[in-house]
Amino acid sequence: MPTITIFKDDLESLLTGEGDVDRDIPMAQLEEWLMLVKGELKGHNPETGELRIELQDSNRPDLRPFWIRSPAR
Repeated sequence: MPTITIFKDDLESLLTGEGDVDRDIPMAQLEEWLMLVKGELKGHNPETGELRIELQDSNRPDLRPFWIRSPAR
């Protein structure tokens, strides 16, 4: 299945919206949300904030670059 790499800060800013105070999402909460979109956290680098997420549904792999916005909606 495809694996994508995103930054936790980017995801948090999409969830809070522009102009809002940044919100720190606990990793446990993030993992729960990922299950809703058929994703699984494969790795987290706390120093860089990089998240490696494996997508279980490869139905539309051509949309992977836009995937980070889906859970935020």
